[in-house]
Amino acid sequence: MTHPALEVRALRRLFRQGDQYLSAVDNVSLTLQPGEVLGLVGESGSGKSTLGRIIAGLLPRSAGEVWVDGVALPQHSRSGDFRRRARTGHPVQMVFQDSYASLNPRLTIGESLGEPLMIQGARRAEIEQAVEYWLTRVGLPAEAAERYPHEMSGGQRQRVGIARAFISKPKLVVCDEPVSALDVSVQAQIIQLLRDIQREQGTAMLFIAHDLAVVRYLAARTAVMYLGEIVELGDSPALFSVPTHPYTRQLLAAHLEPEPGSSAALDTVAAPAARALPLSGDRGCRFAPRCPFVDTGCRRAPPWLQLSKAGTEVACHRLRVVEAADC
Repeated sequence: MTHPALEVRALRRLFRQGDQYLSAVDNVSLTLQPGEVLGLVGESGSGKSTLGRIIAGLLPRSAGEVWVDGVALPQHSRSGDFRRRARTGHPVQMVFQDSYASLNPRLTIGESLGEPLMIQGARRAEIEQAVEYWLTRVGLPAEAAERYPHEMSGGQRQRVGIARAFISKPKLVVCDEPVSALDVSVQAQIIQLLRDIQREQGTAMLFIAHDLAVVRYLAARTAVMYLGEIVELGDSPALFSVPTHPYTRQLLAAHLEPEPGSSAALDTVAAPAARALPLSGDRGCRFAPRCPFVDTGCRRAPPWLQLSKAGTEVACHRLRVVEAADC
């Protein structure tokens, strides 16, 4: 039986904010199949990176479950027992936005790449062979193994980050804004490298980004987050060509040139600024203060994901009204 590469079930993450709790991630459920790429988009503060770090085991969750390849992952340990995780071959790895901060400045590139294999008990010859292979695979010379992070450019360090994520053969790789800190001239190279390696290895990938064009290129499916919640989820072609949730429409209108004849080409009303804090005691739809379709019922209970005419899942009480407005 083939299990999903990733199952996230009713995941929540609360942060204390004075005498209240901030809901950074609220009741999120996702599934990724082996070899699938899921894009995760949303404005800053929507909870994308927090969700990615919880899945990777770098942050504790307040509630919910994370399953990888049919195995429930244990709760994050505040003691940071990373060596135990490495010995058992943690099935989730991460490519970070800041390639310099994510590498130990006291270790050579070869030592950083080989460390997880060494902890897992691989022989020295096997480690050296794997390090050389992955450096070459990401477009770096074998001699780069002797360099330190500060001796490399940002693009080169991000290539190292990609090699480090894939060298231990994980079931899932979480990419958190992996190109946003790079020069534009380097971004396309790194995106293509990620795409090629992901397909070669058949690894599932959660790709978090602000750049919607990159997500559209890489991801078979896309999830849209707003203030800690998934508001729309579906196949990327459908979501980008016929966005349904009012927030998705405004997000795409702010980033992409609409295709002639698509729903995105409709006039889109600019949204008011978002309220700063999504609190755990909130009732109703969190997008209600910004939504042009809002009515009194939207403020009484949170919406649920339901199937739209475009085939995406949309969390909106007024879904049929929104769809009718397009006719």
